[in-house]
Amino acid sequence: SLTQMFMVITLASNWNLISGFTGYVDFGHITFFGLGAYATGILMNKAGWPFYPTLLVGAGIAALFAVLIGWATMHLKGSYFSIAMLGTFMVMREVVRLLKPLTGGGPGMTLPPYLNRPLFYYLTLFQVVAVIALIWWIRRTEFGATLIAIREDETGAEMRGINTTLHKIVAFSLAALSSGIVGGLWAFQNT
Repeated sequence: SLTQMFMVITLASNWNLISGFTGYVDFGHITFFGLGAYATGILMNKAGWPFYPTLLVGAGIAALFAVLIGWATMHLKGSYFSIAMLGTFMVMREVVRLLKPLTGGGPGMTLPPYLNRPLFYYLTLFQVVAVIALIWWIRRTEFGATLIAIREDETGAEMRGINTTLHKIVAFSLAALSSGIVGGLWAFQNT
């Protein structure tokens, strides 16, 4: 469906924000999608929250996790970062499995059906347009130029006084925030 296509485009664009701009290949980016999905599911199932606030909480959890994991992994270079992120994904998968009473384990959980499909279509369309516009805008800012400088020559960027770790973590967190929203939307759409 178009809503799933919009969500996949959003995820790919988010991945580009860290991997395309900075050159850091993130094999664990789907972790942020999963955090948003599980936050939405748990809050709706266990706490009885309505859908829209769970999206914001899920996005916040994904972004916070990105900041925390970013401080630990963004000091790594090249394939070391990629392997660390793959390890993060594997650990989170096991956490979901071990917390089966909360997460439903591998099979997951069931959410109530979402009946307003046209609104859901417009939500996903708005998100994909917003993310693409944000990336277009970032590319034309000093922040975007800094991210590209990190990709081209990180040591040179550091020698020019750029706090490369901070810039990478900000990009990482922005990508995670939007991926967390996509995860919540995906979870609710697929019940």
